[in-house]
Amino acid sequence: LGSSVSLSADGSEIAIGAEFNSGSATSAGHVRVYDLSSLLSIQNFKEKNVLIYPNPVRDIFSIESNQKISRISIYNLIGQRLTEFSGNNKFNLELDMSSIESGNYFVKIESGRQVNTARITKK
Repeated sequence: LGSSVSLSADGSEIAIGAEFNSGSATSAGHVRVYDLSSLLSIQNFKEKNVLIYPNPVRDIFSIESNQKISRISIYNLIGQRLTEFSGNNKFNLELDMSSIESGNYFVKIESGRQVNTARITKK
């Protein structure tokens, strides 16, 4: 009973299930599947004045922004924060991921009132 969420092994699809179908006057449940592959491209990321490269990354990756970066957080695909770096209010940073295992991750960049999130792959 209840709802559930499932992420595919490669992180490209998510399925969300619910116990009841809203608005249909039935008690039948439903599942919605979303394709995340186009949102989670592993190419170099450029979004709203933020550039992250190279992607995939071996050990060191760079972030460039036209706003001062206050904080960078790295999350695994299930949303657990693995590490956090101070941006020291710089426009350009190099970050060391050598202590993080190979895999796919989300990088959250906070700068001013702007927050950007990108997917990166660690080789």
